[in-house]
Amino acid sequence: MSLFRNLQYYRFLFEKSTDLIYFPIKNNHILLLTVAYNNVEFVELQINLLRKYFKEDFIHCVVDNSTSLSVRNELKEICKSNWVLYYGVPKTPFSDHKSHGAAMHWAFVNVVRKIKPPIFGYLDHDIFPFKSFEISGKLFQGVYGRVVNSYIKGGGYMEERTKDVPYWSIWAGYCFFDFSLFKGLFPWHFNFLSKHFQKKYYLDTGGGLWDSVYSKTKYPGILATYRKLKIDELEGQGDQNGNFEIFDESLIHFVSLSNWRAISDIEKKKEILLATIHRLTELNSN
Repeated sequence: MSLFRNLQYYRFLFEKSTDLIYFPIKNNHILLLTVAYNNVEFVELQINLLRKYFKEDFIHCVVDNSTSLSVRNELKEICKSNWVLYYGVPKTPFSDHKSHGAAMHWAFVNVVRKIKPPIFGYLDHDIFPFKSFEISGKLFQGVYGRVVNSYIKGGGYMEERTKDVPYWSIWAGYCFFDFSLFKGLFPWHFNFLSKHFQKKYYLDTGGGLWDSVYSKTKYPGILATYRKLKIDELEGQGDQNGNFEIFDESLIHFVSLSNWRAISDIEKKKEILLATIHRLTELNSN
C-alpha cells in the first residue's frame, strides 16, 4: 500500500466503533467473532446453533462490517435481544473483498485486545454448527482451522508446499488462535489482509499473519477437516452455486451468502441450506 493508504488504514484501525452493545463478561472464555456483512437473515440462527452445539464457555460478538445502515440496525437489535456483543466497524479504506480482512484486523485491535481471551476465533456469518464441537483441545502451536496453501496469481492452487513456496495460512472464515501468540505484537506488525509474495503466489484473507505468526509456526498439516457437499438440485451450476462446505463434520458453510461471488439462484440455495441443517441436526440427535 502507498504511504497515504497506510496512514488511512492505521487511522481506521484505531477508530472507535460506530455503535456497540456490550454486556458485563468474564475473561475466562473463548471469544467467537462473527464477521457480518449485509445480511440479517441467518445471524440469529447461527447464534442459536452455536449456543446449542459449541461445548465450551464462550463469548459471542458480532462484528458488523455491513455497508447498509438498515442492516446494521437490524443486526444490533438481534444482538441486543440475544445478549450478544455487537460492534459496528467504521467504514474501511477498502470497498472490495479486502474489507473483510480489514474488519478482522479492526476487531482484533478494538475487541480482542480489550477482552484478552485465552482463545479467540473468527467465523463467517454463513457457517453453522449442526453437531457438538469444541476448539480449545485442538489448537496446534496456538492455531486451528482449515489449513490452506498459497494460491497462484491468474488461477490455481498449490496442492503441495515446496521449499521455494512454503506458504500456508488458516482459512479466515473458521480460524482460531491462542491470544498469547500476539503478545508483544503491535497492530501495525501484522494484518488479516491477503499476503502477496514475489513472483506469482499469494495467501488469501488472513494471510497477512504470515510474517508474524504462520512463518514462525511449524507447518501443521491438516487441522480442521474439510469437504464439499454437493447440492443435487443445483448440480452443474458451478462450484459457487452447487456446493456447501463441511468443516470437522460439525459445521456447514453456505459459501457466499453475501453474494460477493454471484450465485445464480441464491434464494433456492438458502431454502436448501435450511432443509440441510434440519436434516443434519435431526440425524445427529438420534
